[in-house]
Amino acid sequence: MPGATRAAQLAALVGEYLDEQHALLEHVRPAVVGHFDVVKLFEPDFDLRADPAVWQRVERNVRLAVGYGALFEVNAAAFRKGWRSAYPGPDVLRVRPAASRRLTPQLIKSLDGRLTLSDDSHGPHAVGLHYEDARRYLADEGITELWRLEQAARSGDPAVPTRSEDAWQWAQRRSEAASGAFR
Repeated sequence: MPGATRAAQLAALVGEYLDEQHALLEHVRPAVVGHFDVVKLFEPDFDLRADPAVWQRVERNVRLAVGYGALFEVNAAAFRKGWRSAYPGPDVLRVRPAASRRLTPQLIKSLDGRLTLSDDSHGPHAVGLHYEDARRYLADEGITELWRLEQAARSGDPAVPTRSEDAWQWAQRRSEAASGAFR
């Protein structure tokens, strides 16, 4: 895009990412949609709602994943990378109508989407890392419910999404166990 502004170039890049994500969601139908907005890794302040064409793709992808029953990963590793929120960021969790300054319910939750917690650990040193930050972030966003995948009763069947009755207690135990085990 020679001559295009940086914002326009970013919007085009993010749009392409979301189109590729949509193709993956359609063909693979992952049980957990992870790193939903990781395309913002190097531009964490890029607001997906700012460009109508980008936001239309975000909504399309969320609707598709919710429609087939996917869980959306809340990835605490974003805090390790300096973000002020987990993935997905507030622009995916919150919806602001174009004509309003008021925030409305979260996009994923407003479509009956379900969230699951991840630390994205790439080794024992990161197990449970930043779960407390993720808990605060989600509490600030009004999220009180998390889901997990349970092993299916029969071998070869897909995992079963299950509501976590004690998600925060479980996350806290994992975090405490990891920090004690790997000091």
